Amino acid sequence: MERVVIKKETPTGVKVFYTLLGLTFFLISVGAAYFAGSWFSAGGPVGSLTGDQFLAKENSRLSEQVKTQMTQLAALQQELIAAKSEIELQKLTSEGLKKAVDEEMRRRLLLEKELGFYRKVSSKKSAKFLLSKISFKKGQKPGEYLYQFTIRKAKKDSVKDHGVIELSIIGKRGDDRETIRIPTPGSAPLEYNFKYFQAYDGKVSVGENFQPEKLKVAMVDKDSGKSVLKKTYTWEDVFAE
Repeated sequence: MERVVIKKETPTGVKVFYTLLGLTFFLISVGAAYFAGSWFSAGGPVGSLTGDQFLAKENSRLSEQVKTQMTQLAALQQELIAAKSEIELQKLTSEGLKKAVDEEMRRRLLLEKELGFYRKVSSKKSAKFLLSKISFKKGQKPGEYLYQFTIRKAKKDSVKDHGVIELSIIGKRGDDRETIRIPTPGSAPLEYNFKYFQAYDGKVSVGENFQPEKLKVAMVDKDSGKSVLKKTYTWEDVFAE
């Protein structure tokens, strides 16, 4: 089985704390050594060294340790300063980036809004056909409606256009949404074939408990198969009492 060794790096602040703690114990040992040296100088047992020689040797050793500890402490302080500066730099960079992203999003929303407006204006200008005099009235039977409308060209020309028209009444029957199509499935298509305009009238049965909400009108060119008109009305716009 392969062993995985995970190394954890001690934070800089913790390193500084332990270094200061070690330095404190070190200074205590320096004091103890000083008093011991003083005792030896006063005539205590020193082995093969005199009290002054022992004290000088201890002072030299402790001085080297002090230099080492101070060097380590200075290095850790520099690491702490560098880490703090890096955190502040990352914070400033993050705030600047957020402002730049917010500004770019605001500009994009404005551009999309303007583009949508120009598309809407352009589509209106390029409309080839117009609907007029469209209305639905209640018939004699329950759930029956009589309709009429006129289609004409937006610009007069001598070209004869032909294709099919489909009307869709969208509404609810109880809690269910439903779409009634004109002409109904299986019936002959509602065609158009004119140079300037064409008027239509007819009737459709939607059945009982059906509440119309919208009317959609679609025209498809017979030769190209492309949609040449799509328009949606609220039922209040087309229903006449």
